[in-house]
Amino acid sequence: MSVEKPCLVIRADASSSIGAGHVMRCLALAQAWQERGGLAVFAMVECPPGLVQRLREEHCQVHILEADSWGEESRALSQVADKYSAEWVVLDGYQFDSRYQQSLRGRSFRVLAIDDFGHVHEWAVDAILNQNIYGPSETYSAEEDCVLLLGLDYALLRREFLPDRKITTNRPLRRILLTLGGGDPNNASAQLLRILSDYISPQVQIRVVVGSANPNMDAVAETATCSRNEVSLAVDVRDMSEHYYWADGVISAGGSTCWEWLRYRLPACVVVIAENQVRVAEDLADQGLALSLGRADQLDPRVVGKLLSNWVDVPTVPRAHVDGHGASRVAAVLTDGLWIRRAVSSDARLYFEWANDPSVRQASHNSASIDWGDHAEWFQSRLNSGESRLFVAEDVSKAVGQVRFDLQASGDWLIDFSVAPGHRGQGIGPRMLSQAIRRVRAEGHRPLIATVKLDNARSKAVFDRLGFVEVDNSERGVVFRLGATCDIS
Repeated sequence: MSVEKPCLVIRADASSSIGAGHVMRCLALAQAWQERGGLAVFAMVECPPGLVQRLREEHCQVHILEADSWGEESRALSQVADKYSAEWVVLDGYQFDSRYQQSLRGRSFRVLAIDDFGHVHEWAVDAILNQNIYGPSETYSAEEDCVLLLGLDYALLRREFLPDRKITTNRPLRRILLTLGGGDPNNASAQLLRILSDYISPQVQIRVVVGSANPNMDAVAETATCSRNEVSLAVDVRDMSEHYYWADGVISAGGSTCWEWLRYRLPACVVVIAENQVRVAEDLADQGLALSLGRADQLDPRVVGKLLSNWVDVPTVPRAHVDGHGASRVAAVLTDGLWIRRAVSSDARLYFEWANDPSVRQASHNSASIDWGDHAEWFQSRLNSGESRLFVAEDVSKAVGQVRFDLQASGDWLIDFSVAPGHRGQGIGPRMLSQAIRRVRAEGHRPLIATVKLDNARSKAVFDRLGFVEVDNSERGVVFRLGATCDIS
């Protein structure tokens, strides 16, 4: 059955002066919202054409706001939100002060503000997100019921960063990725390229990521041709994870990019190219997660050159990392609190305990208890198989259930699911199933079937609710099917 998609409106801009970081991290939230069956709409005043095209390719709607004042802009934003019956409006930018936030109060939507350094004194929003490493130490003057989402658990990483990858770092480093954001208006990329050429081994390869909003692309290319090192340029990158996978180490700006390379625990140096990056660089250095090179406009080539030379020879691998699920957690908080992720090897014990729960065994066609050794071998084989998809559902941060899809000889994908003890009777079953079904269908896996024991009224009700149709009824149980073109509720 067809349902109206819940809408998220995102107010963020990108340009050569402010970079693309606000928009790109919000794209991560848009992707997580879409995976829940929602519609994501960007409302923008300025954005490079290439980035607008990227957003549209990601199935986001884009509206360019025409306004001569903040008041006109606020009204235009509200009109976009009303047009789509938005549930939430996201503000990501330092121009959205208390006055701007107050202008959105009393509307039919709620407001989430993304913050980096306390740029507002009095907050007038429903939720605040500070994804930075220092986020949990921040205090906010806001209404008592304002939801605070603070720290790396909520780091907004796009879906390209979700797969786990084992990255082996060479010592000394042999491949360095230089990425200073989508703008880099002062051309710190070219400055660092010259320093690297003067102070590190010519055997080190360098790859420079240049954003579509970078006004100095030609200057960077010219500097690259003069380097002693082999330098390649990657322009308007669509999959940053591939470049991190190539690299042994990273030199990045102190913005949202830091949570990307920290996802893979890559050795890193951080350079500050904007005021809001100062604390990020300091905290990363204080916690031993990166080497801080200081401000881009104050780089001393000899000092920085020696730092980089030592770093290349003896890199430090960060102890901490980002798990990549922050956007899903944020989207869950903004909706019903539930999100799903692909299962990993460490989930074997969870699956084992849930599978051996007496009520689960009773509802199964084979009610015998399961041996741990057999289960561990089975679980790993399923993870490694292209014919199974395993998911874990979490209530923001706590595992509450599992969904499994197994390819059958008929070409159908058979569904198995269970809700963890202590979380049943809360409507979790249909909610986690609907999310998991969207995920596997987005991968092209359809149609779907489920077999339910005759006396399992609760499971039959779940599949009925999701739009499955009963196609067979025998002593073995009831077979439900969701056709290839059917929507889920």
